[in-house]
Amino acid sequence: MLALYGNSVTVCESHYLPGGAAHSFKVKGYTFDAGPSFFLGLTGPPGTSANPLKQVLDAVGEKLQCAQYDKWIVYSPNGTFPCVAGRQAYLANISAQGGPQALNQWLQLEKALAPLQKVSG
Repeated sequence: MLALYGNSVTVCESHYLPGGAAHSFKVKGYTFDAGPSFFLGLTGPPGTSANPLKQVLDAVGEKLQCAQYDKWIVYSPNGTFPCVAGRQAYLANISAQGGPQALNQWLQLEKALAPLQKVSG
């Protein structure tokens, strides 16, 4: 964004691959996004996403070809379970996996993050 407005920019990356939120990885010829895009999206109309990467892409006029998916699998010490798309389905999944306390914690986190989402886009 700074470069877009004519500023000199130096990028420092601590990850072994450059990209930060734009990080991806390949498996069997397919490229997968490793950032927050599943939850925040990369495909909506310009100016509608809370995804910081999408906001930057919109600002500089870049578009990415993306394939949307409706779930992915989470592997954890507590077992394997699907992470589903869509807020209501996601909340139901949290409740099914972690019970009412987990759901309440998630809703409290959403509430705490709401002001940040509002100012970000």
